[in-house]
Amino acid sequence: MELTEKLLTELQKRLKIGNRRGVHLNAIPANSRYKFDLNRLSHIDKNLPDNFIKSLLSEMPLKFRISWKNNIPDLNTLFEDDQIQLVRITKAFENLINQTEAIESEKGINTFGFGFPILARRDIADNKLTVAPILIWSLRIKRTKEFNTWEILRNEDDPIYINEVLINHLQGDANVEIEQVSSEMLDDGLIDKNELIEICSKLIRTINTSPPDDIEEIFKKKLDKVSFIGDKAHYEKLPLNTSNSLIDFGGLFSIFEVQKQNIINDYENLMELKGLEIDLEDMECHTFQPISSVETDPSQQSILHALETTRNILIQGPPGTGKSQTLTAILINALENNKRTIVVCEKRTALEVLYNALIEKGLNYQCVLIRDIVKDRKIVVDSVRDRVDNSEYKRYIYNYSKESLDNLILKAKLLINNINKRHQKLAEKLIGNKSWSDVVGDLLAEQKGNTDNLIPNIDKIIFKYTSQELNLLLDLIEKGQKLYNDFLPVEKISFINSKKLVGDNPYIIEQSIHDDFNLYSKQLELIKILVEVNRKEFLSLRKSQFATQITSINNCIEKAIEKESELSSLIVSSKEKFCNFRTVELNQQLEKISNIINQVDSIFNNNEDNLDLLNQDKVTSFSFKILSVFSKSKKQTIAHHNLLQANFSNLHNTLRISKDIPDIDFEGSFESNKNLLVTLKNEIEKVKSSFDNKTENEFNLLNLSSILDSDDHKKNFKEIRSQLNK
Repeated sequence: MELTEKLLTELQKRLKIGNRRGVHLNAIPANSRYKFDLNRLSHIDKNLPDNFIKSLLSEMPLKFRISWKNNIPDLNTLFEDDQIQLVRITKAFENLINQTEAIESEKGINTFGFGFPILARRDIADNKLTVAPILIWSLRIKRTKEFNTWEILRNEDDPIYINEVLINHLQGDANVEIEQVSSEMLDDGLIDKNELIEICSKLIRTINTSPPDDIEEIFKKKLDKVSFIGDKAHYEKLPLNTSNSLIDFGGLFSIFEVQKQNIINDYENLMELKGLEIDLEDMECHTFQPISSVETDPSQQSILHALETTRNILIQGPPGTGKSQTLTAILINALENNKRTIVVCEKRTALEVLYNALIEKGLNYQCVLIRDIVKDRKIVVDSVRDRVDNSEYKRYIYNYSKESLDNLILKAKLLINNINKRHQKLAEKLIGNKSWSDVVGDLLAEQKGNTDNLIPNIDKIIFKYTSQELNLLLDLIEKGQKLYNDFLPVEKISFINSKKLVGDNPYIIEQSIHDDFNLYSKQLELIKILVEVNRKEFLSLRKSQFATQITSINNCIEKAIEKESELSSLIVSSKEKFCNFRTVELNQQLEKISNIINQVDSIFNNNEDNLDLLNQDKVTSFSFKILSVFSKSKKQTIAHHNLLQANFSNLHNTLRISKDIPDIDFEGSFESNKNLLVTLKNEIEKVKSSFDNKTENEFNLLNLSSILDSDDHKKNFKEIRSQLNK
């Protein structure tokens, strides 16, 4: 495999990609359960956030206490909003503690930390917001015995680092390289106020095109008062762009789980090795001793043997299949043969299983368990120094010499070879083309399902074990097979006891057979008599059942005929009721329409000489309305005009929803509507004259008469009765 530049670049790119949904690039708390804005502590004590920052930047070790005890003695004295905020603070801390403990128990690392201050900028690639913590302090949080009291802890082993995901993000988006905090700055285990301002000023000058000259003074003033972290809308309103970033001195507690900057730096070194050929098939000097001091099953032992010829192997399987046992055997074999090993695992539980297994085998001096690369550094160094400096360790004498171990291994290999030879012997051909395994398999197959012992109890001494004897036995078996083949078709239905055919006196056997068959004949005659009696009883019973069924069916047919006649009369009465209902329906429509027509006719009759009534433009004009104030006739004309307009509109809507009267559009002028009234009256008369035929046709469309097809029903009934008679 060749380490190409494209391969290494792609791997490095994947490491550098950040996720805007994670806390490393999205410090806005919003409704997250695992992002706690430091300034929320001001609900307990307004000075608490500032006091925490001062302690963080000046105290080593840090032990900061957060409690309601002294600040809020009684919740009942607070407003409801303040009570809600305090309850939310409690829930937030409990969520952070529970999540931190869950991750640490699973992966063995502490992920609780504090991000401060906050960088807000817009990315060049997509112009989206990035609101990220700049520095991250690794902390620990724990509950105390006192109610609603927590402690934030930090010691010299807890690291401080610039947000690695932010470093990668800035490099990928703006090609800006940000260095981690220098070791000189962290000599005292702290980042004080001046060092923090120096880091922030350097960052702003790197990513902004024209930062102010007095940026340090600006940051000093901001640092005196910790601010809230705004929501997304707050940052959207700010004049941020790709060359104008903002540092906000707000902070948040959260779960900071990603740490891979060291791996990215190692890839920078790998980039210098582009073009290097790695010979993955190189097996020179590769040895592995497969005989293990740990008990293994055949599948596990096969893995140990496979490591003699290969350097890469994949072991997989569901829980409980022995993967940990196999790995334990591999590790112990390697350690017992002075090999160097390293085991990495995402979950600490799996590592502890292997570590405990090595301790049980007395190899605790040959291994060390690293749970945290920072906190366990001192433990590892001390362990190595103890081994190097301990003279007793150097003079360790093994119970067995190398020669004795080689002899034991040689004996084990000889035993393995002997066992393998015996297995090979089993594969040799014994009879014809069959081996021992084939012969035993055939014998077991013959015995399967048979309760009788097919192997005769014959003394082995009587056999001569010669070829002639074998041929005689084979001839005898062949004759017996022919006789058995004749018996085979009736074997399953045979009632003869084969044991009665075996004896020394053939005459006694024959006489016994004759007696048995005489008895069988008598029993057969009795059986025939019983069968005839049962046949007659069965026929009598079935005839009685059949007569009962015929009577029941005839009764059902008679009832069906009666119901059919009832249904016929019901349909006739239904038609009458339907016609009456439709007539009432029509009368209701006509009554409503007639009332409107009578009102319209009355208005026209009362204004027969009033030409202004039909002049809609004139009546609705402003001048006419002014004159109506002084003229009673004009005022009455306007009233009649409005009433007429309302009636025509009502008539139009009534006709539109009418079921039987045709729809006529009365939305034109009064003159045209007056003419349409004549048409409507004529249409009403037509509807009245043809309504009886219309209702009858509507009833016929219901097709109720199809239910009663008397001829077909009678035909079916006749066919049923004829079948019953047969």
